[in-house]
Amino acid sequence: MKYCTYLTDILTVAAVLFAVNSLAAEPSPALRLEDYLSQVNAENREIKAAETSSEGAGMRTSESTLIYSPILSAEYQHLHEEKTNSLFPSAYEKFVNDTYSLGISQLTSFGLKGKLSYTLTAYDYTQTPDRPKFYEGLPRLELSQSLLRNGFGSETRALKELTEASALATQYTESYKAKAIRAEAEGAYVKLAAARDLRKNTEDSAKFAKEILDWNTRRIRLNLGEDSDLLQAQANMEARNLQLQAATDAERTAARDFNRLRNLDGDSVAETLLLPSVNGISPNRAQFRDDVRAAIEGTRIAAAQANLGKEKNRATLEVFGSYAFNSRNAESSRAVSQSFKNDTPTSLIGVRFEAPILVGAQSKAVNGYAKEAVAAETLKDQKLFNQEVQWKELVLRLEEARKRYEISVKLADIQKRKAETERARLKRGRTTTYQTLLFDTDFNQAEANKIQSQSDVLQILAQMKTFGGA
Repeated sequence: MKYCTYLTDILTVAAVLFAVNSLAAEPSPALRLEDYLSQVNAENREIKAAETSSEGAGMRTSESTLIYSPILSAEYQHLHEEKTNSLFPSAYEKFVNDTYSLGISQLTSFGLKGKLSYTLTAYDYTQTPDRPKFYEGLPRLELSQSLLRNGFGSETRALKELTEASALATQYTESYKAKAIRAEAEGAYVKLAAARDLRKNTEDSAKFAKEILDWNTRRIRLNLGEDSDLLQAQANMEARNLQLQAATDAERTAARDFNRLRNLDGDSVAETLLLPSVNGISPNRAQFRDDVRAAIEGTRIAAAQANLGKEKNRATLEVFGSYAFNSRNAESSRAVSQSFKNDTPTSLIGVRFEAPILVGAQSKAVNGYAKEAVAAETLKDQKLFNQEVQWKELVLRLEEARKRYEISVKLADIQKRKAETERARLKRGRTTTYQTLLFDTDFNQAEANKIQSQSDVLQILAQMKTFGGA
């Protein structure tokens, strides 16, 4: 019976060595963190959408410049009228009018609107010999200046500010979203690599627990051991199995999250992962994180909306005027050439006034816009404060995590040597099973703490990268 047990152990060890050699002959492909992040950038649709949206919003900021951009306008009208002339019924039977117009207009930042245009009109009174077809040329300059609403361009400037700030807010929001997903992906890589190392550590502990159980089982069969040692070994074996199951489940969960971020569905990862070194240079930070920059633009949006709300509810007082040259000739070319002579000018000047009657509602709306602007400013200040506090906290946590990692490395090394020494003493019968199991538990816990400390450092470094530093 004794020799059968030894033969079984030898065969088990041989099977394990064969499996290890098989794995060594065909190692899984290694996947570095940088390569995984490249996969996430290429395959994750959220990142693609956020980057595209951010880029598009950045391009959309140019829309604000169009407010002050010159505008070219052209128009053609054809009028065909056959109604009877009410004053002179027999004057003509039909009237045909063709109008060609071309102009350029522009709005300035101080509220002045100007338009320079040219209009050529052809008049044709059919079946009227004494009214031949003729042409009129009309070059004209039109100006208007706002005095109350949009006084000296305040509403227009607010509209430009709103257009630009809205685009920038979207740009920064989407940019931060992409950075946050990349940080999440980096954390997922670290989490899976750490989960694998923890599972491997638990497997090693379970193998030793099995050796202890087999050793105590043999001693009981030979009447050399105590039942309490066997029960202790059995309990330890089940505890290690429970830990191994929990570690396996955690690895599966981490693997599914790992695959999800690179747009794969599954909880199996074939590649080999390695926890990166914790001795790299800490990321720098930008002055403002992208979500804070979006909040700053949100303040501009609220302020612009408040100005727009105030201006659109004010009374309108506008001074306007125009000056034009005129010409009339039976030939279109002569009508055009003569239209630039200041022989028969036309000038116009006027004032336009409009005011809302419900003054109470107007005042309430203006005050509402003002409160929203104050709220946006308050939110911006809070985000600025939160950013500083969060960065300082991350720097402090990083320093603490690195210290814990350094200590855990030293402790794991000591616990390993202590556990190996105690195992050797157990085989020589110079210690108890319980003492050996305690030392092995200490070693496994130290290894787990080392892995967790390394993971903590790497997770903090990933979070720091969302602050936009190089």
